[in-house]
Amino acid sequence: MNFNRVHPPAGWVGATATLRLQKIARAFDSANHKSGGITHMDLFIRHPVLAIVPALLFAAAYVHRRVSGGRGFRVSRFVILSAGVVWVFYLYYELHIQQELKPEQVPIRVDLLAIYPALLIFTVLGITAYLLGFRSRSGITP
Repeated sequence: MNFNRVHPPAGWVGATATLRLQKIARAFDSANHKSGGITHMDLFIRHPVLAIVPALLFAAAYVHRRVSGGRGFRVSRFVILSAGVVWVFYLYYELHIQQELKPEQVPIRVDLLAIYPALLIFTVLGITAYLLGFRSRSGITP
């Protein structure tokens, strides 16, 4: 039995994966150039003061849930407040980093590999907690 017909050669899979990654990288690069070179999170690096916008939105969501949800501890309000606080911490951290380090000194910011996933997770949890908080008026809230 000829196994070359059943399974592709070992180098074939690697070469295909490499070509796909190169194609994705080229597409991302061309999209990045078309948009003026600014990605979504790059906007918060270039203008860290804009991080106050999600922080204020989460603060408004917290106040809305607090007013409509009554007294007492609710997990949804805690998650919403936590998301806003994380964005405020990011704002403070990014302003501090930009004062301490100049872009010419640090071409690659490895710290963002941990910060951006954390921001994404807290943002998604905060939005989910806000939306699911309306689901159950009586009984246990999420």
